[in-house]
Amino acid sequence: MTDKHGDVVEVLTLPLLDRDGLSRDHEDKLIQRYRNFRLNALKNDPDVFASSYAEENGQPVEYWRSRLANPLAVNLVALPARRGENWSEIELLETEWSGMIVLLGPLAEDTSASDSPWSKVPSVAFNQSSMEASATTGRLDPETVVYHISGAYTTAPHRRKGVGKALLKTSLLEAGNDCRRRNGRYAKLGVHVDTCNAAATQWYETHGFNIISEETYPPRPSELGPRLERKAFLMQAVLTV
Repeated sequence: MTDKHGDVVEVLTLPLLDRDGLSRDHEDKLIQRYRNFRLNALKNDPDVFASSYAEENGQPVEYWRSRLANPLAVNLVALPARRGENWSEIELLETEWSGMIVLLGPLAEDTSASDSPWSKVPSVAFNQSSMEASATTGRLDPETVVYHISGAYTTAPHRRKGVGKALLKTSLLEAGNDCRRRNGRYAKLGVHVDTCNAAATQWYETHGFNIISEETYPPRPSELGPRLERKAFLMQAVLTV
């Protein structure tokens, strides 16, 4: 999926490994690019994430591959907008990514700040479709499909330029479309925001999210030394589709 947001930013869905027919060379480059972007984000802005650079830097290739191959994960990246042109695989791999967000779901339940949201995504065969995989997840009620937003990040040079808004808007659109395909009526999206991050809390509120609960979660390993116990708001938005 490609979603254009004016003349500034364009949001693309990263290829799903084992489904979208990438060559082995392009697959390896995509995994490396994805890993580098995530690790740079964790290293440059450690307080933005529940996870840490120390925790993820030593993960094997399969850890990153599994995130790009899971049909219940939609990995979105932001690039400079282009007029009337599609991005080739090579251009996607070589052009700077200004931001990223991941939409996970459908999920069987709301996520906890104490656990990685990826732990709520069922482990499924790489060749299994998201529609097939979701049959095992269940629903909170027959009409509601649950999703979670994870890993939202905009690189420093591109902040305050609409990148985060474009990524969130596209993830909401993806969730609504997916919910509709599953014959759901409501798409419920959750996101965790540190309680000390008033700006992010307010930003999500302006985009339709409300604080549902407050949770304490243990610190992750850090190369910078001990991290204090932290608290996060679970914020949710419900879309009628």
